Amino acid sequence: ILQRDFPGNFIGEETGCKNDCVNSNLTYIIDPNDGTKSYLQRNFYSSVSIAVEENEKLIAGIVYDFMKDIMYVGYKENCYILFNNEKHQFRESDNKRILCNNNRLRDLLRKNKYKSHGANGSIALGFAEVAAGNYDGDIATGLGKGHIWDIAAGYYLLKTRKFIVLNFLGNEYDYKEPNKGSIVLRPGIAPDILKMI
Repeated sequence: ILQRDFPGNFIGEETGCKNDCVNSNLTYIIDPNDGTKSYLQRNFYSSVSIAVEENEKLIAGIVYDFMKDIMYVGYKENCYILFNNEKHQFRESDNKRILCNNNRLRDLLRKNKYKSHGANGSIALGFAEVAAGNYDGDIATGLGKGHIWDIAAGYYLLKTRKFIVLNFLGNEYDYKEPNKGSIVLRPGIAPDILKMI
């Protein structure tokens, strides 16, 4: 459908990279089931993730939590949640809740009065939930994990919302090479958390 109505190139887990439309300035970055292992284990922290680049710059991101029928949408700096056929605005969070995939770091966060929850499954969905205001951050220590199709849509939502996004080495995050872990933080808590970790 996309190719028919809005011709473009594709990058995806199932398709690899297809540059069929050399005359197009659009590229679709698609993961039809981000968090496959979580889905198979029946944790269902899975999503459909679609990002769009125009002239190699991200302009849109959609993360669809198909188990809850919640869609996180971002397009040209405008973000909202689509649920029950109604649009809901993203909100500001200050609940001191952080997704984290590392047990030692979760314990450290808890000692410093943060609520920390495990993060396994869809990276894009974790990013989308942080951008929407459900959490103040998301920390993934795993190096060597992640691909562009896992994170591009969620990353777009975070950047639109002005979150601090670094790789776990402390450098600016590159969504095209996301395999160096990630530190995503609401700006208000970033100095405190970065000092801690």
